[in-house]
Amino acid sequence: TQSLKNEFQKGIGPWMFDIYSKRIRLLAGNSYWSITPLNQKPILKKSKIPIGFDEDTSYFGFLQKFLINATLAVPSEVKNIKDMDSFRYVTLLFLLKNKHISFISIWNPTYINFFLNDLKRDINDLIHDLEKGKINEKIKLKPKLRKILSKKLNQNKKRAIELGELFNKQKGFKQNMKSIYERIWSNLSLISCWDSGNSAHYVNEIKRYFPSVEIQGKGLIATEGFVSLPRFGFKYPILSINSHFFEFIDKENEKIKLSYELEVGKIYSVIITTSGGLYRYKLNDLVRVRGFYKTAPLIEFLGKEDNISDVFGEKINEEHV
Repeated sequence: TQSLKNEFQKGIGPWMFDIYSKRIRLLAGNSYWSITPLNQKPILKKSKIPIGFDEDTSYFGFLQKFLINATLAVPSEVKNIKDMDSFRYVTLLFLLKNKHISFISIWNPTYINFFLNDLKRDINDLIHDLEKGKINEKIKLKPKLRKILSKKLNQNKKRAIELGELFNKQKGFKQNMKSIYERIWSNLSLISCWDSGNSAHYVNEIKRYFPSVEIQGKGLIATEGFVSLPRFGFKYPILSINSHFFEFIDKENEKIKLSYELEVGKIYSVIITTSGGLYRYKLNDLVRVRGFYKTAPLIEFLGKEDNISDVFGEKINEEHV
């Protein structure tokens, strides 16, 4: 519902303001916001109310989205690619084309590993396509979509030569493999992704590939609601107190607490009431209170307390496995 989207924006707005006011240099570059292929969404009955967002920029208000879209490195049309391998190839093609990417926003840090593995495998084809300005026929695309994407790709011989020389000097990926990525995207300065719970290990892999790039952990965001947001200067995300009404189950005694009643160091299960129609809904997300900013708690996501996230399993807890 529009009212639920407004509640998301009450968390996203302060987060975006904090990013672009504290890291002003990001305004001079392009950005990549993760996109979900349409065929990867769960099968649902037709509804007049949209189910979820096809891409991260859909979270934004009109003005925010207008400004973000003007700097996007990858066109939103890639969400219409049905074949997953083709989706990743075309996404990577546009990412390689753009040397001015300064900000990447994804969810799971393993998302980057998928693309870097594909890059090692397909680098010759990718450089060839950049040089010709066409997506090769091996990639499964509908004719109309291929035409749209090829037009947006355009011929870029200069970038193709630049990448070719870079890989020849590095002898492919065999030497300095971990530093070559920073040379491909030399303007990249911030990556936003999960960095807590079981994602912490994979964030360390990103740091090895991009040792000079700053990593900012995302707050706790679910399909059902916006729980917390990161801020520079704080080690842990802050509860998005303007988004929804929050309650917390104390895992020591099962008592219900309001946000200002939480205690530092204790573990709680999150309950939300939203204008999207959820009333006292238990997210089954466990958080630990790490401190306060004024009366708003700083919370660390620990993992799911039920068995598995019901669609993608993106926050599965190892203990349950």
